[in-house]
Amino acid sequence: MIIIGHRGAAGLSPENTIAAIKAGLAAGADAIEVDIRIAADGTPVLSHDEYILNKDGQKILIRDCDYPALRSHKPDLATLTQAVQTIKRTKPLLIEIKRGEPVDVLVAFLQAYLQGEYRVSNFAVLSFDQSALRAVHKALPDLPLVVNDSWSGVRARLRADELGTKRINMNARWLWGGFIRGVHHGGYQLAAYTVDEPSRIRSWSPYLYGIITNHPERFGR
Repeated sequence: MIIIGHRGAAGLSPENTIAAIKAGLAAGADAIEVDIRIAADGTPVLSHDEYILNKDGQKILIRDCDYPALRSHKPDLATLTQAVQTIKRTKPLLIEIKRGEPVDVLVAFLQAYLQGEYRVSNFAVLSFDQSALRAVHKALPDLPLVVNDSWSGVRARLRADELGTKRINMNARWLWGGFIRGVHHGGYQLAAYTVDEPSRIRSWSPYLYGIITNHPERFGR
């Protein structure tokens, strides 16, 4: 069972920051997951939400501002380039693209790295948005894809089958032992999110491909 640092390691440092990524690596995570949004100048930045907050607590939409302007409000706002350079191929980087974000920007970003020393095994793209995963698969058919689904195992498997992937991430809240064993025996690689207590998944661990956690340090080998 692999340990995936959620938004870097959101329980150790502010989520989706370089500090969180470094914390996740230091804590022994097997892979690092981040969320991306696309700024107005085409820069992929690390953010779960579609906005950042300025010093007055007002929302600033990421898609409406270029990266320097965004960073003036949030100095630790990281780019996807910085995330890749921090990890340096030591662990896979799992990139979740949010619904409605321009997929072509992410595709071009990945193509640029894959023309160099990077390999498809250095990345995976995740999404709840099937159309986004379809677009990535069409452009980069060998790149690992992961289907994110909140609660429906049937829907998740249908989506995975359409894309030719076996990797699924599902909310741990809706998982139960019989379902997890069935998915495992069906040949799928299921990761549960977000799991911060080892005791919660002790009986599941033989059948899980991985867990996504804010606290990778709690799952030491």
